[in-house]
Amino acid sequence: MPRLSKKSMARSKRKTPVSVIVCVYNEEKHLEQTLKDLLNCPTAEEIIVVNDGSTDKSERILKSFASKITLISYRKNRGKGYALSLGLNRARGKVVVFLDAHLKNLKDDHLKRLVSPILQRKTNYALGYYRMQAVKSDFFANLTGQRAYLKEILIPFLPNLKKTRFGVETYLNEIFKPRWGKIIYFSGLIHFVKHQNMPFNEVLPAYLHEVIEIYKTKTEIKLQQYHQLKKILNPKKIKSLRTLSKKLNQIKDQEVIDLIKSNLIPYLKKITQ
Repeated sequence: MPRLSKKSMARSKRKTPVSVIVCVYNEEKHLEQTLKDLLNCPTAEEIIVVNDGSTDKSERILKSFASKITLISYRKNRGKGYALSLGLNRARGKVVVFLDAHLKNLKDDHLKRLVSPILQRKTNYALGYYRMQAVKSDFFANLTGQRAYLKEILIPFLPNLKKTRFGVETYLNEIFKPRWGKIIYFSGLIHFVKHQNMPFNEVLPAYLHEVIEIYKTKTEIKLQQYHQLKKILNPKKIKSLRTLSKKLNQIKDQEVIDLIKSNLIPYLKKITQ
């Protein structure tokens, strides 16, 4: 069972609007600086750090911060999705922020810009990027670990989130499309990539493992969507265009919606006139 530390007495006991969740797996190189910077951000009213079975000095570093954070720690590595789900279950905030553990120059302005659109009810989620770029142009950048969500929209997906391991950002992107949320571009925030965060001989295996997990998650999502679509578009229950049109509201795949709206429905209307 996870071991929980006492909450920091320095943090407010009132219901917090913003909870920050940091997942840690062998992050000894940059972890201390990331947490020091985060503790200097007033926007982070609750800080939850999940030690996902680290085997390096990460746990020792985390214990030195135990009086200032909520620490969840367990021995066996279970993947980022599992870690985030535990943090999400513990979070008291209405808004949850996910941050990587290998950042530099993290400022309160970065967190404010990420959560403000949600607190102002302009969107339900926001994604943070490190440089001005087209989101679709960089495969891995599109899987940014810097994210903020209205907590209540994530709760229904917790069981699946828990199973995603390292494909968690892929899963979140499939459920909540990046183009539908708010995109935030950070200035001055440095994100250390794998070759800056681990021994060189571990970089290639780490990336390959990540690619496998990403496509495993994509395949599982498509399979889930297939079964959902088959249930929604049950030919035995849809006998009219009116019923079909109503069923479109239950479909999440925009490609399927466009196919039915732009092709199938016009065609059926034409042949029934």
